[in-house]
Amino acid sequence: MRTTHRAAGFPVLLRGFRLALAVEGLRPKTVNNYLRDAESLTKHSEGRSPRSISPNDIRAYIATFQDGRAPKTVREAQLALRRFFGFLVREGELVSMGLVRLGEAHRPR
Repeated sequence: MRTTHRAAGFPVLLRGFRLALAVEGLRPKTVNNYLRDAESLTKHSEGRSPRSISPNDIRAYIATFQDGRAPKTVREAQLALRRFFGFLVREGELVSMGLVRLGEAHRPR
């Protein structure tokens, strides 16, 4: 029987995300980077539940995050958030991942 943590806050979800990434065989540095980016969003959202975070909340976070950062760094953060929200969908915490359809940061030519 699968246990879900629908009432759990971000700390429980982030621990589960860390474990899921490790089980997938990602390198420890990649796992840490993904966790850092997901944790940064949780701080930006002031501890609200993942269900209460709207697409505009994520866009606002990315807009703030990208100030002074290289496009590659922004793309990596977007990837981390997609992975995090995909994990939440697989775990039954969210119904859809439609909320993470974000534009890619532009690469300089």
